Formats: sequence, C-alpha cells, structure tokens
Amino acid sequence: LVRFCRIAMNRPVCPSLAIRCVAGLALSTGHAAFGMGLPGPLPPTSREMQMPMLAFGTGDTHCAPDCASAVSEALRLGFRHIDTAYEYGSHKAVAAGIQVSGVPRSEIFITTKIPGPVGAERAAELLRQGLRELNTSYIDLLLMHYPCDTSYPDPRDACNGTDGMAARLETWRAMEAMKTTGLVRHIGVSNYHVRHLEHLLAPGNNVSAPFVNQVEWHLGWHDEELFNYSKPFAIQVQAYSALGGGGTSTGHNGGIALDDPIVVSIARKHGVSIAQVALRWSLDRGVAIITATTKPSHMQSDLDIYKFSLSAEEVRSLDKLRAAVPSVQIFDDWPDVVMPVVALGTRSRSLDAKCNVSTKVARWFQLGGRHVDTAHSYGSESEVGVALSAAVAGGVAARDELFVTAQIPGPVGKAASELMESSMLPALNLTYVDLLLMQWPCLDSASPESCSGEDGAADRAATWLALEDLRAGGKARSIGVAGFGVAHLDNLLPFVAKVNGSTSLVAVNQVEWHLGWHDEELLAYCQKHGIRLQARSPLGGPGASHGHGHLSSEAVQAAARKYGVTPAQVALRWSLQRGVPVVTSGTDQTHMVEDLSPLFVFSLSPSELDILSNLSSASTMLEGMTIAI
Repeated sequence: LVRFCRIAMNRPVCPSLAIRCVAGLALSTGHAAFGMGLPGPLPPTSREMQMPMLAFGTGDTHCAPDCASAVSEALRLGFRHIDTAYEYGSHKAVAAGIQVSGVPRSEIFITTKIPGPVGAERAAELLRQGLRELNTSYIDLLLMHYPCDTSYPDPRDACNGTDGMAARLETWRAMEAMKTTGLVRHIGVSNYHVRHLEHLLAPGNNVSAPFVNQVEWHLGWHDEELFNYSKPFAIQVQAYSALGGGGTSTGHNGGIALDDPIVVSIARKHGVSIAQVALRWSLDRGVAIITATTKPSHMQSDLDIYKFSLSAEEVRSLDKLRAAVPSVQIFDDWPDVVMPVVALGTRSRSLDAKCNVSTKVARWFQLGGRHVDTAHSYGSESEVGVALSAAVAGGVAARDELFVTAQIPGPVGKAASELMESSMLPALNLTYVDLLLMQWPCLDSASPESCSGEDGAADRAATWLALEDLRAGGKARSIGVAGFGVAHLDNLLPFVAKVNGSTSLVAVNQVEWHLGWHDEELLAYCQKHGIRLQARSPLGGPGASHGHGHLSSEAVQAAARKYGVTPAQVALRWSLQRGVPVVTSGTDQTHMVEDLSPLFVFSLSPSELDILSNLSSASTMLEGMTIAI
C-alpha cells in the first residue's frame, strides 16, 4: 500500500486517488506500522541524512526581487540547505536556482512548509504541489508552518494548545504517512510553543516527535522553556530571524541591539562582525540557523561563522542579553507594527505620589520595558515625553526600540487632528506615536463606555477618519480604540470597511480585562476581526470598574506556589497566554521587575488556564446593592 501511494503521488493522472491514499494512511489505525519491513530503496525516513545547521532562507521580503539568482549564488558559495514555504511563493524560484547552480539535488537539503493544520486531504494536495513546483521527487523536511489556523490574527501564537487540536493531529498524521511513503524524509513543525507540543505529543495520540521546530530565536528573544522542553524529545530547535530586527514578531531584536557593548567586545576579540557573533551564539547553543540576504558578501560572512567558536563564558554572557518582553504584531505593514505585550500605564492614580511619572517611566526603560501607555486625559504626556527624550539621549534605547501608545479623549471628531498635532505630540516631544487610540466610544464623561452602539455614531466615524488621516500623515504608525464593546465595534467596523475595503486598520481595542472580569464574547469578536484585545487594569482592584482580580483565590495562590511567582504574575501570565497583552501600573522597581522578565520563564498548563478563566467576578444582590465577591 505504501509503495502504491508513493507511485500515485508522483503520477499526475490520478491526483484524487493520491490524496485519498495519503489521507487514508494518516487516518488508519496503526498507520506508523506501514513503514516496517518494506523491501526496496526508499529514501531514509529517520535521521540518516543529517540536516545542515545553516540554511539559506527564501522568505518573499528577503529573497525578492530575483530569488532564483540568490539561491544559485548561495549554493555556489557553499550553502547546502534551502528553506522555503508555500506561503513565501518561492518554490519555483528555488527550483530554478538549484538548476542554475549545477549542484546535484542529492547534495541539497530542502525544507518547505504547509500553512498550518490544514487537514489530511489539503496537506496531501500541498505536498503534490510542492513536489511539482520544486521539481523534485522528495522533500527533505516538511514543516507545519503554524500551530493555529490562519484565521487567527496571529497564527503563530494566538491559539492555545487545545484550539484546533483535532485538525492539528490529523495534519500531523498525514505528514507521518507522507514520510512513510518516502516522499518526505523528515517532518517537523514551526512556531510551536510548549503548550502546542504538549498536546501534540500526549501519550494517547501515539505520534512521533517532530524532527525540527522552527521558531523565532535571537539574542533578544530565546525561549529557554521551549528549548529545554525539546531536548528529551530530540527536537531540533531552528532559528528564523536569527539577527532579530524588524522582521521578527518581537521586533527590534526584542530591545537588544546588536551593537550592545558585550556583543561588540566579543566581536573585536575574535576579529569578526557583530552579526557573526549573534549567529555563532545560536550555533554554539545547538540551535540551527536560517539566514536571509541577497548580498554575496553577507552570504559568505554567514558561512564563515564556522571558522571560529565562542567560549562557554562568552555564550553565558550573551545568554543574559535576553530581552524581557516579547511583542505581537498588531498591524501588517512594512515594516510590521509590533507591540511589546507588557506596557507601563501612566494614569496618575496608579503611580506613587512620591515619585513623578517621568522617573517611573525612566526606571521602566532602564529595567528593560519598552512600551509606555499614556492618554491626553491622564495629564501625563509631558512627563512621559521627558522620560522618552532622556532614554534616547542617554543611549538606553533608540526611538524605534520604544513603543508609545497615546489616546485621544473619545469621539471628538475633526478636533482629534489638531489635538494630536498641536498638543499631544509636542508634549511627548515626538514626531509620531506607535499606536493612537480613540479612548472611549462616547463623550459622556460620567460613563463614556455605557452608551449604545448607535449613540454618538457620527462623532465616532468623524474621529476615526481623523485617526486615519493622522496615520496616513505619519503621525501614528497604527490606530485603534479603547473601551469599545461589541455593539460599538459592530457600529464602527462597517463604516471602516466601507471607507477602506477592510477593517484591518483597527489594530487594538484596549479594555478592562482581568480574572474577575473578562468579556469572552468581546475577545472572540476581536479575534474574528483581527483586532488585538489589550488589558487595562489586568489585576483588577483599584481603578477597575468590574470587581476584583481574584488574586487571593486559592487557584491563583496554588499556581503562584507551584511556579515560585507572585499571584500578580499568575494573573498577568493568564492574560498573556489568552493572547491579551497587558497595561500594568507598577508602583516601584520590585513590581516593575515582576511585571517584566519573570513572566516569561513559566507557563500555565491548559487545565490551569481553564480554572482561572472560570474565576469570573460573582455578584450577589443585597438590599438593592450589587456587591462583588
């Protein structure tokens, strides 16, 4: 049956038969046994063919405009591993480059990727397409590009471990069947977090471990939990965006510049470039690398990392450069707008009266925070501006390494433009902000979030047009809203779609969200429409309108004891794992540190997430009063 499937997949006259054949292998009970004891010269399907640790990447933005020439030159210089994907659209260019290079196919390791958990039949169709476009009879490494369906705003990390599990498992079993036929030598995944691997490799699934997990990994962001989890399963971690920068999902190397004094010092010692140090660090950690360039000199420089190695002490010193806070993409632009997932809020009531806002923000930047949230209504813009200027002038961070969110006070109409240009930007001492929000859906100062979807609709529309103009004029890199419920978004989005043809410009909706109050309907609505929900008052308590954050509940306390963290960190981590970035209000250095790096050294289990998600604020009615309990 396996040999028949292999023949069918290579015969263009019977594609439907081939698809059913591989799908059937994948879904049949005991499919893994089909590869046992077969006669005939099938290509190796385990680790018999080693994967070159350095690969040449062909993502569309890096390989354009002449990808075939870049591939040919890379092979001429010595690369023997080419990385592509269906999503890149570079299959045919890779095939052309290989042909021009004259390097035998048998000496080249080709990696490609199917776009996520597409199911058995679609996976088989895509394999057939890839073999044809790459002009090859087999793929060395086939990856599942994302753990999540591409309908998610960010299929890299928006879904949890259980979302789409059935489709993920079906797709993986189809890939195992492809490997059994010999059409694919190795199979793996990409962008998988620990939670996705845990569910995939659950004992009851009876599946093989991925050969590779290709993830973002660089000096500014390296997921040590994932790295350590992968070791017992012999999963090879492979780095994309290995130099960080604007092409990463964390952006700007996660706040770590390649010209950091430690990197520069090591480069001088070895007589190499700072980029070579960054790449060699990954290699010395045992992480495979994908590089991407069209310049032959850079290709040769990448290959030359094999000419030196780092000492154990140098590797340890570079390990410590890990950025505190990852980011998420909130707007698909060039360069993409990526937002650090933890921001420092600057509402005056959340800050210690003994220490002014500028001092707080400056301390935040010094500790590694890169996102600050302000609003015209907070009255904190000038002091935030002082801290921003000091951070840039003092070399703490470059302007493009900082993320500034500002907020227009509600649907003020055309006045938004004048307010932004004549007041807010000058106070911040900036020429642009990274994210500009319409702070409320209504102008009712007593309850600006309680109006209906229709109330103030004309003012909202006029304000939104002003925000779009500010973005088009370079005054804001991305725009969004705050305090909007489903009814308000239902009213605004059709207008945005009518003006622009889509609703993609609405990047963020910042709302109250914590363990005691989380609007699941709103979260689902925002995810459906590609809007990133962001949590203000993520701990509940003072400043929150809807109850407390349940930090003293036994479920939160138990998780804190288990992971050796604070209850506040558990609550913040819960939001982040739900795909909801947070705006914190640290009142001293200890709290700021707790809000930063320790959040990313532990993960809540799926069952813990479920328990915490059910701690919504309960209420009882007592003599006409609602009391949160």
